[in-house]
Amino acid sequence: VTLLTPVTVNGYVDGDNSTAHLSLFAPYIQQGKDKLIRNTFVTAQINGTSHAASLQAGTVLPGKDNTDVDLNLSFLGINDNLEAYVMWDLNRPTAYRGKVGMTVDFSRDPVTNATQFGLRVMPSQFQVADAVWDVAQGTVDYSDGVINVNGVSVGRGDQFVNINGRASKNPDDRITVDLSKIDLDYIFETLKINYVTFGGKASGRAFASNVFRLDEIIARTDGLKVQDLTYNGGLLGDSADLFGEWLPKQKKVAIGAEISEAGKHRASVKGGVWLGRDSLAFDMDTKKVNIAFMQPFMSAFASDLKGRASGKVKLYGTFSDIDLTGRVFADTIAMKVDYTNVVYSGSDSVYLDPGRIRIPSFRLYDRNGNSGILSGELTHRYFHEPKFNFTVKNARNLLCYNTNEKMNPDWYGTIYGNGGGQIRGVPGYVGIMVDMAVAPKSVFTIVLNDRVAAGDYNFLTFTDRRKQAEEEEREQQRMQAQTDTVLENVRRFIRQRERRQEEENRPSVFDLYIRASVTPESEMILVMDPVGGDKIRAHGNGSLQLGYNSSTEEMDMYGTYT
Repeated sequence: VTLLTPVTVNGYVDGDNSTAHLSLFAPYIQQGKDKLIRNTFVTAQINGTSHAASLQAGTVLPGKDNTDVDLNLSFLGINDNLEAYVMWDLNRPTAYRGKVGMTVDFSRDPVTNATQFGLRVMPSQFQVADAVWDVAQGTVDYSDGVINVNGVSVGRGDQFVNINGRASKNPDDRITVDLSKIDLDYIFETLKINYVTFGGKASGRAFASNVFRLDEIIARTDGLKVQDLTYNGGLLGDSADLFGEWLPKQKKVAIGAEISEAGKHRASVKGGVWLGRDSLAFDMDTKKVNIAFMQPFMSAFASDLKGRASGKVKLYGTFSDIDLTGRVFADTIAMKVDYTNVVYSGSDSVYLDPGRIRIPSFRLYDRNGNSGILSGELTHRYFHEPKFNFTVKNARNLLCYNTNEKMNPDWYGTIYGNGGGQIRGVPGYVGIMVDMAVAPKSVFTIVLNDRVAAGDYNFLTFTDRRKQAEEEEREQQRMQAQTDTVLENVRRFIRQRERRQEEENRPSVFDLYIRASVTPESEMILVMDPVGGDKIRAHGNGSLQLGYNSSTEEMDMYGTYT
């Protein structure tokens, strides 16, 4: 962490009245590269006369997806009693807030003089989206090396977590956790492991014994099942039997799963998480499993990924750097190439190597059954900095472009082609090059408006710099307004963070280049007056080149067409 502004510390000690006070305030703290911790404070007071002490602390922590977490802690101790509260509120459109309290009474055993305590969980509530969860009154008592847990429970309706049991040096004593329809999404959103986000509702039991012997703790699940298990948002199966066990010597949580869908076995998963090494590894053996979980890996250029796949895959790495190896046969696969708005389908093998996803030769089909051969690869560094390069060849009447007026009011249409093309890029940029002869039934529309004279359609260039200039002016005004309210180094950090977030959230730039041979079997429509409906329909021969860049909204078209 880095302090962006001075930290204010105040305090005093009054020996005559047996009191003391300390306060600390840190307005801005930088965490890592682009996270900002705000308004951190700590206030502590001691009154020796009344045997009381209090502490309040709070901060605004950076959360996931640019949301902030307002966290506050409060402690009050009087004589041998402690009262504590934890309060949180996430800055999200839907409510994520709560307040949980407890009291602790400390005492000494009259015989051994050993410390003992009784903790009482106060009845309270917290809210997750539209769901209100109840925290029941429960107890945790400690005396003579024995912990008794009774009635510690969180739940809503038929969803709950109940904790009961006894912990001691006796290996026969154990703490039991009963689960009913608990959302795994909450857990994995908290862990924030890249590309490892499981979901579903878990029910079953887990228990732990030997908890006082760290190297000999026994902890495992018992009859744990997950309904509608998902991975990266894709449904793997409607039912999964899970097994988990803590291996203390390896500091590993061993995990296994048998997944089924509609009564048919779909996948086996074996592996685990090594907490001491910040690493994980899972072997997956799949049979016609839903491939929607691959969508995050393909999001740079494709969406609406659907289909089934079979094969063996190994997922491994650290919590921040994940890789895949294996081979998967796509029994059925369909995906939409963004911007061209064309859905392709097919069935063939995909190879997963460290740092690379390869497609040697994949026959893809459009909605009409016309086909081409796709080959290429996606390279990455633990799924960071991905780069992709795919080519299509031997296309025959293949649908290459399919947009409408709503998607792009300036130029749109349905283009079929014979030949080949290429799609390449990195996150934020996609380059599409098409070199084809336009096939029959192709229809392409260009709309002329007040940006260009109607007679200039031999060479068309559409540009509009006004939007960019207006945005730059607004940005300058906004930053000037902040000058008097935010310190310079804080303002600089916020500006840098906003730039990075802007880059991350900015839609991908599509750079499209089409080189086409046109025949009279295709149609070109030139709209002269969009309001009046004046248009020219043409069927002819020619060789045209068209370029379009989505960031500048600039289109160039040149060539001959008669």
